[in-house]
Amino acid sequence: MNSETNQTNRKKAPHWRPFSRFLEQRTFSYKVVVVVTFLIMSIVMMQGMVSTQLFWKVGDVATRTITADRSVIYEDEEATEEKQQEILESFEDVYEINLDQFNNLTLVSIDRVFDKLKDILVVDEDVQAAGADDENYEKRHKELNDLLSTEFSDSEWETLSIYTADHVELLHQQAVAISSNVMGKGVKEADLEDAKASLMDEVENSLAFSVLDRKLVSSVFKNTEFYPTSVINQQDSEAKRRELIESVEPVVKTVQKDEVIVNKGDVISEDDYAAIQALSNNNDRSPYKITLGVILAIMLVIIAVSKFSEWRAKKKKREEWQRNASIVLVTISIIMILFPIVSAIQIGPVQSADELVNFLIPLPAVAIMLAILLDNEEAIFVTLLMGVIVGLYTSDVYVAFAGVAGSLMALGQVKVLHRRTDLTMSAVYATAGMALVGVIYYLVTGLELGELITLLLFCVGNGFLTLVLTIGILPYIESAFNVTTSLTLMELCDPNTPLQRTLMQKATGTYQHSLMVANLAEAAALRIGADAQLVRTAAYYHDIGKIKRPEFFSENQMTDFNPHDKISANLSYLIITTHVKDGIALAKEARLPQTIIDIISQHHGNTVVGYFYHKAKKQDPDVKEDDFRYMAKRPQTREAAILMIADTVEAAVRSSISHLNHAQVASFIRNLINDKMNDKQFIECNLTYRDLNEITDEMIRVINSMYHKRVAYPDKKSLLK
Repeated sequence: MNSETNQTNRKKAPHWRPFSRFLEQRTFSYKVVVVVTFLIMSIVMMQGMVSTQLFWKVGDVATRTITADRSVIYEDEEATEEKQQEILESFEDVYEINLDQFNNLTLVSIDRVFDKLKDILVVDEDVQAAGADDENYEKRHKELNDLLSTEFSDSEWETLSIYTADHVELLHQQAVAISSNVMGKGVKEADLEDAKASLMDEVENSLAFSVLDRKLVSSVFKNTEFYPTSVINQQDSEAKRRELIESVEPVVKTVQKDEVIVNKGDVISEDDYAAIQALSNNNDRSPYKITLGVILAIMLVIIAVSKFSEWRAKKKKREEWQRNASIVLVTISIIMILFPIVSAIQIGPVQSADELVNFLIPLPAVAIMLAILLDNEEAIFVTLLMGVIVGLYTSDVYVAFAGVAGSLMALGQVKVLHRRTDLTMSAVYATAGMALVGVIYYLVTGLELGELITLLLFCVGNGFLTLVLTIGILPYIESAFNVTTSLTLMELCDPNTPLQRTLMQKATGTYQHSLMVANLAEAAALRIGADAQLVRTAAYYHDIGKIKRPEFFSENQMTDFNPHDKISANLSYLIITTHVKDGIALAKEARLPQTIIDIISQHHGNTVVGYFYHKAKKQDPDVKEDDFRYMAKRPQTREAAILMIADTVEAAVRSSISHLNHAQVASFIRNLINDKMNDKQFIECNLTYRDLNEITDEMIRVINSMYHKRVAYPDKKSLLK
């Protein structure tokens, strides 16, 4: 095929190979899908149903308009708290006198200093009485200066050096008395500096002190750390504070029924937040309760989908129902991601438009895609579940009702789809169903005419969005989960597809043979309840490998020349059997569905190429039959087996029909099918003996109707006689 053809095929069939390989791990991928779906649904539902009223904060932008559904009287806690703070600004703590730190720390410190002063100032009395020289005279002077951090002059030191112990003790007692008098009245921590200044004043004004005594005592006070003697009484202060707070009257506000608390898109103020919380609290809507309810609802949906898919699968493999459940959950997740996006749409200043915008939620897209990917029953079940989810999310039963109605209307049109462009009609029916609910909404709730028009426009937008999503997303879900939908199969039956055009041009006989096989196989499939559309489509492509060497196949030989006459039987066998490999390669290149490729590979099973085996046998009696078999699997499905039978019957009967009557045709077909059965070609598919009998009868009927003998019309000369 040319490059143009290849490019066209690539565009038509998106293929996610890495994702497809990942999804082949069925059990693991199913668990992943469940977890991801749960997370997406949780986030969306919490954002839509819960967070809008319970988890908003001051300063957030409202994602929906909130209207009071009843009258509520509530306390504005913020305003009440502000009023309480104003009262507390004038509050003063209750103080009490506590001398523990003064006695244990300050007075002890004063005592310690005066003890050291005695050691410095008072020399040994014997030395002093004898009039002996004091060797430590200068040293004691320095020690005094260091102790009190004060410079005493030589003359001052000369006086101080003769102080007696009694005089120093007298100064000590007077210092204690002055400090106890000042601090005993109660001094707060903030007033300590003022208290120390008062101590200095007391010393300066004391008549009992000499000038030098004042300097000495003042220096002691300067080097002493004083502690507050008036401390807060925590118990009494707290009691007084509570009394003041309780005396403040609560600030009470009222919200009237139908009053708009906040408009969509507005920034939430403190007053808005208080009103929203009041409405939520009066509903007893605890955030934790609602969160738990949302989680349980989501778990119920996931379990319901899984169990319904398992029940629908019946005796099918576990991997198949898990795949079907995964398809449902992925589809739900994709659509639910759009919920907050749709709800966030703002239509200017028109409040009613913002309230009705949820009618844009494309619930019908879920129904249409699941009907195409799986079946109508699964689509209806999921639609009803999603209706509940939409109702919870929007808190609007009419939005849910409209979505369900539109979905059910669209499902009726899905049955008659022949190509993807026919999805337009499904979208139209979805729009009509939603619009009908919109009219009911208008009549029941008393909407204004302008609001009705807005609602109907949203319904039209929903239909358009449904169409876009379905056409855009469906091919990727098909490819990701390796699902071959009826739409894909019907599109592949189009004779204008690149492969079909090439087959018709290069192998005309094979093309005509494929059409005949398609008719036979479809009739047989319908007879036993197999997938007739899959069989027909597979029949169109089962021999595309003959495009490579069309002249080596009898149906394409327009003359008496047969190229097999000039080559060996072994080589002929290789050329004939290679058309299966060539067909698989062309199918993969064109990105045909895997189900079609499987049937191409199995439509001959491992049967013997009889003609060339017998030809080789004549030349070499030792030739083994197994050396002339197709190197492929036996049919694995009923559809592959039906195609094998139809291919065999059509080719064999076409070459012999001229000399066979109806009874002989029936016997001939039965023998052909018995030969395949005796060759064990049907042991790996689930065809029963009853199925084979039904297939045989149907093919006999179709062959006899296709190749019936016509009345011989006399020529013109005979008529004139």
